[in-house]
Amino acid sequence: MALLQPRLTLKVAQRQVLTPGLMQMVSVLALNKLELKEMIDAEMVENPVLEEIDETVPMLDQVAGREEQLERSVEETAAPPKDVFDEIDFGSFFDEYLDPGYKSPASESVEKPSFETFLSSPVTLGDYLRSQLSVSVISDEARDAAESMPNLVAYGERMTRRFFSKFGA
Repeated sequence: MALLQPRLTLKVAQRQVLTPGLMQMVSVLALNKLELKEMIDAEMVENPVLEEIDETVPMLDQVAGREEQLERSVEETAAPPKDVFDEIDFGSFFDEYLDPGYKSPASESVEKPSFETFLSSPVTLGDYLRSQLSVSVISDEARDAAESMPNLVAYGERMTRRFFSKFGA
């Protein structure tokens, strides 16, 4: 007897759908110049609303382009010639080289190394273990055993250095 179990399945599919308009565009793009001209003539015969544009009549794009060119030429002739040196900001370019005289220490923004870099030394594993041991609450026997650990740590560090110097890595 088959057990009834709820099951959810998801199926992903991808299809390419060509609408009639897309199919017509593909067919028009595949035509050469002569076939395209014949197709346009056939469409004009079938549809009386369509008419052929006379080449002497200017298109809207051409008229708009001419108007833009006229506007640009009027603006260029009306604007006085600009001096190239006026566009360059020499003040900000030479600001750090020009010495205005006395500068207050607050205006100087020189980054100095921190004081801690001169006083501190790198923490080794032995130092870290000693610091952990000092804050741990353990018996005296365990503390004595742990205090001998830095010797083991130093031995381990020496062996590690030897290993890497011999085999590289």
